[in-house]
Amino acid sequence: MSADTLPFHLFKAQLELQLRMARLAQENAKQWLEQATLTGPGCLSSTCDEIESLQQAGNWQQLAALSTQSFWRQITQQANQVQNMAQSAFSGQSTHAQALQQALQQWQAHVSQAFGADSTGEPLKNLMGIWASILPASGKAAAAEEEKAEHHAA
Repeated sequence: MSADTLPFHLFKAQLELQLRMARLAQENAKQWLEQATLTGPGCLSSTCDEIESLQQAGNWQQLAALSTQSFWRQITQQANQVQNMAQSAFSGQSTHAQALQQALQQWQAHVSQAFGADSTGEPLKNLMGIWASILPASGKAAAAEEEKAEHHAA
């Protein structure tokens, strides 16, 4: 890479990393939404069943029994849902973490390539050459500006 193309390649690598991370965040949010969509109808169905049972109660004994039965049914159902969600969350987060790690590794490879590292990841051999090509040009421009300023002052 030359001094002229280094900023372009670094900026490109940075933007690619940001876009990949945004995509991964969106995919992760989608998975959570899908999980909520899967558990939501079951909760709604359970609530509808409870309302129907309440409406069919014809005396105090049936009404009193409903609250106890409802409580244990809901506890069992919620425990199962929490367990399923936890398993899904663990799996999803592991996948998400691996994808983030891959994105960072690819970013690191692109940055290394921009600085001229070889495929084995050897130290950035061309970095000093790139800086040397940038700095003298900057130094010469600054010296020319300083010389102009002195010439105009005199």
